[in-house]
Amino acid sequence: RNSKVLLISPPTSHPRSEGYTGQFGTAFSYPTYADLKAIYEGADVAKATTLADEFIKRAARVVEPPRSEIIDSMRLYLAIHELLRSENANAIAIDCLGGFGRKELPAYPCVAFSKLNDIGLYGVCECDLESTMTQLLITSFSGKPGFVSDPVFDTSRNEVIHAHCVSATRMHGIDAPPCPYRVRTHLEDHKGVSMQVLTPPGGAVTVARFTDPRRLMLSTG
Repeated sequence: RNSKVLLISPPTSHPRSEGYTGQFGTAFSYPTYADLKAIYEGADVAKATTLADEFIKRAARVVEPPRSEIIDSMRLYLAIHELLRSENANAIAIDCLGGFGRKELPAYPCVAFSKLNDIGLYGVCECDLESTMTQLLITSFSGKPGFVSDPVFDTSRNEVIHAHCVSATRMHGIDAPPCPYRVRTHLEDHKGVSMQVLTPPGGAVTVARFTDPRRLMLSTG
């Protein structure tokens, strides 16, 4: 009930958040792409460049993206962080694929979301309201970040593969050491900047998702 979530998507496709407000008291706000882009245009390029160089230095490997696109990603991180501060919010979810494709987003927010999740804030893909609410619950309860997943079921091996374009690096806890990562382009269109986080194998995994404000689906493995 102490959280505020920013949802950025076209006005005709805003997620219906009233049920979560009624159930939990969570507040929601709907900034526009133009609001975020205006902050991005005013972001400190020198600071973004420093963050980009630190990000590159700490990476296990930079595979595809050029340095210029990594700097753009850090400018967007600074803009998103400032938007959260100005709105007194702790979570943001953006229709990122559509926004980038329509050129309403100046860069993909994958790196920004990873950095936010690493420090106990919430950056969530594809303006996915249910996943945002799940991360608010699970991270605040466990102290560990999560990531959105598109599950693939491999019945021949009795396995589920969970993967997406964003993952935090501090998967064992906000205060835990970060996992190594490779810097990649986005899988959908081979553009922008994303991360391949090399989470160590083994250990228990919890998978959860709200299907509506009164039902949470949960499994472990």
